[in-house]
Amino acid sequence: MDINRNDIKDIGVDWGSVIFDKNGNPSVEQPFIIGELSPQPNLFDVGRIQRLQPLGARIQALITQNRARVLSEPNLLVLDGREASMLVGGEIPIPVVQSIQTGTAASISVEYKEFGVRLKMIPAITDANRLQLRIMPEVSSLDYANAVVFSGFVIPALSSRRTETTVNIGDGQSLIIGGLISRTTSQLIKKIPILGDIPILGELFKSRHYVTGETELVIVVTPYIVRPGATPPVPPSLPQVPPEPAASGNNNTKGG
Repeated sequence: MDINRNDIKDIGVDWGSVIFDKNGNPSVEQPFIIGELSPQPNLFDVGRIQRLQPLGARIQALITQNRARVLSEPNLLVLDGREASMLVGGEIPIPVVQSIQTGTAASISVEYKEFGVRLKMIPAITDANRLQLRIMPEVSSLDYANAVVFSGFVIPALSSRRTETTVNIGDGQSLIIGGLISRTTSQLIKKIPILGDIPILGELFKSRHYVTGETELVIVVTPYIVRPGATPPVPPSLPQVPPEPAASGNNNTKGG
């Protein structure tokens, strides 16, 4: 889910990493670890967790009001100790210059870079009702504001939010990971018609405002242990919101 930071503050949530039981009550807290980091004072400040029992209803209210957006809601079935992965997004073509030999012209080939919502996970059952879960989520999007032009090709940058962690979790418990924050700044220009278009003097009839927005990526994972011959349980679904209208313009990506 992608939630506006102001809305998160309104409901009084300080994200970190917390585990819920099957009834939605907070269980054992887990430290939020990104790889192997050397000790740093107050590096991310995402480990403090408040009591989150009423969180589910509040998040559902945000989604219903279009103040939160569900990016993806996949269901994956995987064998013990094997890796499962999924991608909801597409691939952007990237021109690549091949090796140049003396006296020959450079040749350009095309490689595709994946973007969108990606999830990798490796579960390992430790006993009858618990498992060790390694999870690697990533959300990336095309960033044309930082695009580069190469040989006439406009190559957008990729804006990514990713993390990796390993937790010990019970059958049917839910893990919530937060703290992946994205900040954007946009400029809003207001002007008086005609007068605002006059060179140099038109600046006197304009006003500029800078708007800063913050969104936080929230990842919810609920693993279930499926015994041989058993029917996999159906996890509860989050409320759905109407899809955003497709952006106009050229589309140079291929769906994944």
